[in-house]
Amino acid sequence: MEPRVKRCRVCGVCSEKMNKCSTCKDRFQLKWYYCSKPCQVSDWPRHKTYHAVLEKMRDEEENRHIKTILDGIANAGSSCSVSREGKDANGMTALLRSAVQNRWKEVGDLILGGADPSVADDQGFTALHYAAYYGSKELARTLIRHGSAQLAFLELRGGETSLAVACGCGHVEVAKILIEAGGEALLRRTAKNGLNCLHCACHGNKPGHLRVLKALIEAGGQPLLLTPDREGFSCLHMACAKGFLATTRALVRAGGEALLLMRSDNGLSCLHMACGAGHLDVTRVLLEAGGPPLLLA
Repeated sequence: MEPRVKRCRVCGVCSEKMNKCSTCKDRFQLKWYYCSKPCQVSDWPRHKTYHAVLEKMRDEEENRHIKTILDGIANAGSSCSVSREGKDANGMTALLRSAVQNRWKEVGDLILGGADPSVADDQGFTALHYAAYYGSKELARTLIRHGSAQLAFLELRGGETSLAVACGCGHVEVAKILIEAGGEALLRRTAKNGLNCLHCACHGNKPGHLRVLKALIEAGGQPLLLTPDREGFSCLHMACAKGFLATTRALVRAGGEALLLMRSDNGLSCLHMACGAGHLDVTRVLLEAGGPPLLLA
């Protein structure tokens, strides 16, 4: 239960009504409160550092889970006695073990032999999630061809689809396969924290993420670009907060004034995010594109 009276992290003011960061609450089970927009903006440089650390811890936990599975497969070797649909100690079926090892032909044979392609391990990963995580386009094609396009709509515990995973990892070829299979309905699907596939693509700053971003914009257009998360933050808010210059430029070109002038539920614009985090180059791009209307937003 939340405390009735909360304290602002910046100025210490206590009140029953406070702004809070939904990302911290939903993804990390933390509750940080701010009495006003200026306090939240001023605390962003420190706040984003905590985000980066917590995201890294979450990624490391996910990687440990996958490493445990790979080690278990290696140790089991050919003597593994798990039945086709039975799960081993890591919650893995024969099909999931083949998917992790990118044995896509074997996966196809198992499905044709009656294996369930929708089965998930103990962490919620399906074979298609593993294909998205590793960027295996042949595995993704095999699963959709021998299984069903509905596999693309299966979710992890946090509500992330395989498309969200592919976008977050910067795997454009797999993302395109999934977009073709799931169409607009999959593009508009959001996780429990309100993030869609475009938000996920803006999470990284590698060349693959930018290619994914462009593919999503081409497929989803303005409706996808202008879809905010649960607190009203757009994909541009995220890119500006992280200081991703190329991503910001691509989003500004595609989204135009409508995206530039979007505000979060607590009144923050993309310019607030860039300035609060000290990203000078991103701030210049925003001002060149938005001009006085953005300054006054």
